[in-house]
Amino acid sequence: MEAIRKHQQFKISREYDTQLKRLYPVPGLQTPFGSAYATVDAGTRSQPHQHHEHETFVILQGQGLFVQDGHKERVASGDVLYIKPFSEHYLEADAACDIQFMSIWWEPQNLAEQPSSTHHLIFTPPPTPNGDLHLGHICGPYIAADVIRRQLQRKGKNAHLVVGTDKSQSYVDLKARQRAQPTQGLFEHYSQSIMQTFRHAGMAFDSVYDCDAKGHAPFVHDFIHRLQERGVLHHQTHDYAWCEHCNLEVFDAFARGECPSCAQPSNGCVCEDCGSPNNSYDLDRLHCMLCGNTPQLKSQTKAVLNLHACREHFAQAGLQIDAPPRLATYLRHQELQPQRDYVVSFTGEWGIPAQAPALAGQTYLAWIEMAAGYLAALYRGVFDQEPDSTEQAIDRLNQADVEVIHLMGFDNSFYYAYLYPRLFAALGLKQLKITFVVNEFLLLEQSKFSTSRNHAIWAKDVFTDPVDTDWYRFYLSLKRPEAQRENYRHEEFEQFRQDLGERLQALASTHRQRLASFAADLDLQQGGAWKRLHQEYGRSFEQLRQQLDNALSAPCGYSVKQFTTTLLQLVDSLVRFQHLTQEHYTAQAAVEQRHTSLYLESAAMLGLRQHLACLMPTATAQLLG
Repeated sequence: MEAIRKHQQFKISREYDTQLKRLYPVPGLQTPFGSAYATVDAGTRSQPHQHHEHETFVILQGQGLFVQDGHKERVASGDVLYIKPFSEHYLEADAACDIQFMSIWWEPQNLAEQPSSTHHLIFTPPPTPNGDLHLGHICGPYIAADVIRRQLQRKGKNAHLVVGTDKSQSYVDLKARQRAQPTQGLFEHYSQSIMQTFRHAGMAFDSVYDCDAKGHAPFVHDFIHRLQERGVLHHQTHDYAWCEHCNLEVFDAFARGECPSCAQPSNGCVCEDCGSPNNSYDLDRLHCMLCGNTPQLKSQTKAVLNLHACREHFAQAGLQIDAPPRLATYLRHQELQPQRDYVVSFTGEWGIPAQAPALAGQTYLAWIEMAAGYLAALYRGVFDQEPDSTEQAIDRLNQADVEVIHLMGFDNSFYYAYLYPRLFAALGLKQLKITFVVNEFLLLEQSKFSTSRNHAIWAKDVFTDPVDTDWYRFYLSLKRPEAQRENYRHEEFEQFRQDLGERLQALASTHRQRLASFAADLDLQQGGAWKRLHQEYGRSFEQLRQQLDNALSAPCGYSVKQFTTTLLQLVDSLVRFQHLTQEHYTAQAAVEQRHTSLYLESAAMLGLRQHLACLMPTATAQLLG
């Protein structure tokens, strides 16, 4: 842009009954304000009008009367006037001279969000690769994590989504034994299927934590060694359950019985119903999941976590944990419970083998291995490199500005929300904020998704087309079971898709027609004259925009369900506004009224398009253009 623009370069237009020369913004230079040089002819007045922006007049020459909301005051050269948003105002020049003035206006919310150095690390539970993912899985943490990432990045935040698969889970080994096939082969098949499902679901993840990476096992061993040095993990003789028939230790997935805390059916290590930890052999009516026999109780040296010591370290650390009400209640309850030692090594070949001679033939519990992987993935997400050691990871993370957004089902509460923060605190981590985003179960036709009963809709079967996938993303986000269980009905989904699709297409078609007919003659960077209808809908659209931004923020718990519900409210408001303003696009309508209507509609449509793209990254362009 030229440094100097000469007087004769400016176009003089007749607006608001004044002679107007618009100064800024100009093509190639978008300023955070608008400005114009204006003249009110002697003995006349400008058109009374109102608008949503703040504005100031600087009187350069002449004198006369300034009227704002009925209040009149004499003004003269050198005076500076402030015009409040939505106040009706005008200037009236004395008969003897023109009034020449400078007008400068700016948006009420014009202050840009301050740049942030915070790293937002978004974690989801790595799926267990012992089967394919169904819509119940996808509706939990996975689509929601992608929507949160897209919205944070749209707002200029540093957001990084980590995914992976949970290779060493005993459930993988159990499934392979039940099918009489190699465990490694089963893992490879389903891990590839899961990652393909993530891609077909439109998930734009930033990194994949690989349990087969060269540095994974050494880091896990270093992590465990540091826990020993910090006095929270030790070796001691401990009971365990052994199945003579299957010749294996009955633990975790291989153990089934009744939870000693709530008496509900439970597997070993943790109860999915109440979230209480157990040592597998603690289960009442314990039996082997392979053969159904009752195991024998034996003893040997085990790796054991001192949960009481972990609790003490956590109490002294400065970790900030934000949890929704049910999870917060659970965590308070766990803090009040007597903490028994927790066994984390088991006889078996699937997993990370223990290095200590006393633990020969044992592997570590997958959840402890995953705690080390979690720390390493956190480090890589912040620093874009692998950690050399646990000590280095802790030291550098203590100096970083990090927020972890962790999405999970409530059944994972013990490990992710209770145990991991306490392990990290025991290792010396002090400066981490973790926001937990928790979901309950999604039901299918009022019953739980069930692989064994073939009561499921497999994600790979329906995520076959990007546009179809986007409709599932929207509907599953609306049905996301954040505070209570929700129900999926396929007929309801199809009706939802048809109804909303028709409304969005009609909305976009009307908007395109209005733009094509009238946009060329209007400056849609700002409005014209504001009537009461414009004020009401201007406020409504702004409130909805703020609600959309707030829904996916820490204070609102990163609620994708609230985000999706608010988007539907925005669609409803836009449809009503288009209907109420249709007379503004007739030949008899006042240009300034049409100007403000199209300005508001265009701004709201832009906001709808930007936010909808977080839910429907492919279909939004097709629906809204």
